[in-house]
Amino acid sequence: MQSTRSIPTIPFSLMKRLNNLLNTWMLQAIGRDRLEYVCSNTMNNLTRRLMPFLWSYELKALVLQRRNEAPDVVSFELLPNQHWSQPVAGQYVEVQFSHAGQQLERAYSISAVTGQSIWITVKRQPQGQMSNALHDQLQIGDVLTLRGPFGQFVYHQQPSLLLICAGSGITPCYAILRDLLALPLHQRPTIQVYAQFSSSQDTIFAQQLQQWRQAGLRIDIAYSQAPQAGSCQVLNRENFTSHFPELQHQHIYLCGPQGFKQLVIESLQTAGFAPERLHVEHFAPQSVASPDLDLLPQVYFSAANCLIQMRAEDRHKTLLELGLEHGLNLEKGCRKGYCGSCKLVLQAGEVHGQTHGQAVYLCSAYANSERVVLGY
Repeated sequence: MQSTRSIPTIPFSLMKRLNNLLNTWMLQAIGRDRLEYVCSNTMNNLTRRLMPFLWSYELKALVLQRRNEAPDVVSFELLPNQHWSQPVAGQYVEVQFSHAGQQLERAYSISAVTGQSIWITVKRQPQGQMSNALHDQLQIGDVLTLRGPFGQFVYHQQPSLLLICAGSGITPCYAILRDLLALPLHQRPTIQVYAQFSSSQDTIFAQQLQQWRQAGLRIDIAYSQAPQAGSCQVLNRENFTSHFPELQHQHIYLCGPQGFKQLVIESLQTAGFAPERLHVEHFAPQSVASPDLDLLPQVYFSAANCLIQMRAEDRHKTLLELGLEHGLNLEKGCRKGYCGSCKLVLQAGEVHGQTHGQAVYLCSAYANSERVVLGY
């Protein structure tokens, strides 16, 4: 009787690792542009089943590394597939992750770009489904679905910058700093940084910030709960202008928790700071319902010299929707209140929704007075 030999099976984990090594090699050796051409012309059920990371119509990213930055803060290195477009420092990605039968989604700033990969830095939030899932479940070799990059929180060749951030709000500012400090000295703007954390142990990117300070960069670090020798005063309305005596000549980039941002914005308003020189990043859009108005406002877009008389059917339209429907060439961006590309300055009247000082985010704000005037 002839004995039958069983065919050895390759463990799934080994198959996954080999597949990921091949994906990484192909992206690095062949390049995204050529891979885009090859994969799009050989897309079929077999290739999509054998190598779903590359033979896919979706933007996906392979997790290459995870690194602890501070208690409850982890950075993930991601290698996007061939559908990726190179980001500008300060932009963000929308990350999708399947967990416990749910499709979770959250926007995260890109904290660094290294070669063909990017880094996102995630702070665990006590009630945050997404941050907890990424901290507890996401491992090297896993694959995420991405959208992006998005956002206008980027350097626009201004000569003088003031970066103000708190907590995980440092992530887009850190990306901008890395990018600017890689420039030759004569091409860099003047840079000042204020970063606030709960304590020295909670400082994100502590080692790199310290190196930059020792190299002469103006970085002030404050600790809100455990001040220590060598740290600067925590910001408040009384000491704000003394912290930043040159702010009237600077462009300000602001990112952090909502309360912190509100304090800074109100302090800037008191100081008479020009709203068009303030750039604000959001980690989550504000949820805003349209106001219940009896009147039908007039909305005047001064730059386009366009006056819009709202009708009954316009009551629940955002200012962005209203302008676009009347043929205005308005910046649209993400349309979710993240990127700020649609913002205009409120010159008269009142609006309801997402504002920062006099800056109005058109995609998530509504007319809320008889006449509203918006411009630059």
